[in-house]
Amino acid sequence: MSVDYGIRAFNNTYGFGSQISKSTHDNTVPRLVYFNGKVRGKSSFTAGYGSKSYLSNSNPIGVGSIKDFDYDNGYRGIWDPNGLYGWETRSGDVGNEHSTVVEIYDTDNNVWFPASAFGGIGMETENDKGGNHATYMTHICVSFYNGSSWRVTSQGYQGSETDGKKFFQLNDSYAETIRSWGDSWRFYGLIFRLYNSSKKVGTENTRCRLWNVKIYPWFKDMAHSGQDKWILPARRSWANLKQQNFPAASFETSLYDPT
Repeated sequence: MSVDYGIRAFNNTYGFGSQISKSTHDNTVPRLVYFNGKVRGKSSFTAGYGSKSYLSNSNPIGVGSIKDFDYDNGYRGIWDPNGLYGWETRSGDVGNEHSTVVEIYDTDNNVWFPASAFGGIGMETENDKGGNHATYMTHICVSFYNGSSWRVTSQGYQGSETDGKKFFQLNDSYAETIRSWGDSWRFYGLIFRLYNSSKKVGTENTRCRLWNVKIYPWFKDMAHSGQDKWILPARRSWANLKQQNFPAASFETSLYDPT
């Protein structure tokens, strides 16, 4: 009996840079679940790449949660195109100033997408807008891991209390730098900074969300673009990344979206 090791492929016809339209993001870029996703807070730090921003964590509010973990039936979590899912934080009585650094990551169930094929990343975000102390994102970062250390690329988000819904993409030049790191560096997760000012008016609640995340694959340097298939293993832990006889039952069965 043949064993399904869960390897999935999509046609090598893509060569996306970071600056693509929202329509291309939604309708052309393959939608895959690159990891399940865990959420945690982080201490203040300075990113080593991209805008090299300092992300402060002071008097933090809650780090939120991923709203749906049913990854076997559709594309839930941060990868889902439906704004009803994804990551969300809700906080009450936030009239004072707050700054919170949040990380979404996964070391146990990750595709470990290689930096050498990274064309960029896009996603949607939303805050409640209009509130005098609405929470919004000031920076978004992507992190990569090589087994012993991390590299983080930051980008300023220029958010405000009145943002509402926005579409974010990583800068092209930052994605190009990430590709230069090579295959040993793998996509680890997202980091972002939440902020609300001290414009205190009562104790209104505030909410911030993130969803519709897609990594943009990069194939332009491959010799037979349009003729080959891009092969991705199913999700696994870092320890099992190079294991040859990985149990089939541990693999995702529907990584590729045929639509």
